[in-house]
Amino acid sequence: MVEVRVAVVVRTTPRSNKKNRPDWFSKVACAETLRIAVGELDAPVTVDVIADGGVPVGTEPVYAKFADVHLVSAGNNRRSFKLALNTALARVRDGATLVVFCEDDYIYRPSALTALVAGFVSSPDAYLALYTPDDRAWHATHRSQPLRPVRMSSRPIASGWREISHPTSSYAVPGVILKSDASTLRFVMYGGAPFAHATGATVQGIRPFSWRHLNRDLNLRSSPKSWMKGLVRVPMRLLINLLALSVRRRHRRYISPRHDLITHVESAHISAGDVWRELSESALMSVEGRDGQGGSLA
Repeated sequence: MVEVRVAVVVRTTPRSNKKNRPDWFSKVACAETLRIAVGELDAPVTVDVIADGGVPVGTEPVYAKFADVHLVSAGNNRRSFKLALNTALARVRDGATLVVFCEDDYIYRPSALTALVAGFVSSPDAYLALYTPDDRAWHATHRSQPLRPVRMSSRPIASGWREISHPTSSYAVPGVILKSDASTLRFVMYGGAPFAHATGATVQGIRPFSWRHLNRDLNLRSSPKSWMKGLVRVPMRLLINLLALSVRRRHRRYISPRHDLITHVESAHISAGDVWRELSESALMSVEGRDGQGGSLA
């Protein structure tokens, strides 16, 4: 049996957004729970951190223990993902490489990455997620991206996993699939944020945007630069839809465990259970005891 190699690529930034986070979470807790999950792996692993504008307060000594940090000035999600994608592609050696894209607002169970590798071994032809977003409410209010049904596959699936329509931007992908799909992943980013649903639909051969509402939900601001972006995004969305139709015959699939092994720490989207708070608080206590410092919200 070929030995699986894992390439983890983390995107982080010291900047904060306006998402509602619980008071028990910090980016230090995210980094530490990821470090623990990486330590549980019984496989060769590399960890690259793409730090856009620097690393969040308190995370530097954590990342120093298990990752290579790359300081960049991307400025937005599209450019930071492009850098993460290029870093990941450079880590792919052969069909036994599993690439894991991570963000800095998650909490990981210790077994998360180990379970991910097991899913990859059982279903080497699939994109894999360890968290399934419930964003039905978002799609109901964004006509440009209606929620599409899951395209069920007849291919085998790992025990305890299920097919889903799309993940968040934290997911894993076999290296050979990433190499094949890299140009598609880059192109879809030009359709405007959020990218996860559009990416997931496109690689599955499902058009992500409504033909009737291509000009909706462009997130425009009152500036000429923003309006220019909006003018560009409408034809880009049309092209993305056509791209999705063109890959329909070789479409991909997404699978996720039936019970989330990581959670997105946004108050409205935290997976069920008290374990996430416990893991976060335990991680912060571990960092404080080891490094003599705590983690502040970032």
